[in-house]
Amino acid sequence: MDLINEIKDRLSIFEKFYDVIRIVDPQNKKSISVRGEEVELVEGTCYNYWNKDSFCENCISMKAYLQQDTIVKIEHKQGKIFLVMAAPIHSAKGQYVAEILKDISESGKVLDEVENSNEYVEYVLRDVNEKIIRDGLTKVYNRRYINERLPLDIDNSIANSSPLSIVITDIDRFKKINDEYGHLVGDKILMDFAKILKNSIRKETDWVGRFGGEEFLIVLNNTIEENAYKVAEKLRKHVEKFIFEYDEVKIKVTASFGVCGLQDRSLNIEELIEGADKNLYKAKKMGRNKTIL
Repeated sequence: MDLINEIKDRLSIFEKFYDVIRIVDPQNKKSISVRGEEVELVEGTCYNYWNKDSFCENCISMKAYLQQDTIVKIEHKQGKIFLVMAAPIHSAKGQYVAEILKDISESGKVLDEVENSNEYVEYVLRDVNEKIIRDGLTKVYNRRYINERLPLDIDNSIANSSPLSIVITDIDRFKKINDEYGHLVGDKILMDFAKILKNSIRKETDWVGRFGGEEFLIVLNNTIEENAYKVAEKLRKHVEKFIFEYDEVKIKVTASFGVCGLQDRSLNIEELIEGADKNLYKAKKMGRNKTIL
C-alpha cells in the first residue's frame, strides 16, 4: 500500500490523464490494479486483467522492466480501447513496473459506430503487435523478441529450479545456395526451414526466433540438455531428408545445431547463447550436418 500511495501522490496532478493504475511484477506475472480508491489484487497472472489465457507476446511491462524506460502501446478490453503507458519503478522491496491506463474509446462509442468493430479493432491491434515481434520473412519471432523474452525465461528457470535449453541452428552453405539459385529461392528455403522448426516443437512452452540471416534460435523450456539434443537431432534428420521444391527446382540442404542448457548452473542470456554458438561452430568445423552438445 505504501508503494501504491507513493505512485498515486506522484501522479496526482495528472489524475485526468488516466483511469487505472497497475503495479506489475513482470518477472512473476503478478499485478495490483488501482481505480480511484479501489485496490484490487489480480489473482493468477497479470494477463488475466486483459482476459487473456497466456502472457502478452508483446508485453509492455516486460519491455519497460528490461529496457528501464517508458513504453507506450494500445490495448483492447471488453469493447474498449486503452492507451497504456508503462515505466519502471524502484522500491525497497524490489523493482516493479507502473502502468497507467486511459480509456480512449469514449466509453465504447467509437466501437459502436461500426458493425462488428469490436472484433475488427481487436484484429487490428493484434496484427500491429504481432508485426512488432515477428520476422517479416519467416514469421517466427525476431531478434527484438529474443532479447526481451529469453532473459525472462532464464529468470523463471532459475527461480523455479527448472531446466531450460536453447538450440542455435544454421543452414549449411547457405551462401552457395543463394549464389546458385538466387535470393528468391534462398528466401523460400528460409521460410520452409522456419516452418519445420516451428512445427516440430511444443506450442505451449517452446518458441523459435530468427537470430539473423540463416541462423535461428529455439528455446525449450523445462527441458534438460540431453532431451534438447534429441529434439535437435530429430530436426537435423528431418531437414536432411526434406526436399525443398519450388517450381522446377528441387533442393536438398542440411543444417548444423548447437545445444546449451541451464541445468545445474546459472547463466545469463549472453553466456547461454555463447555456449550454444560455440557448439554450433564445432558442428561446422566437424563437417556440418551435426548436432553438438
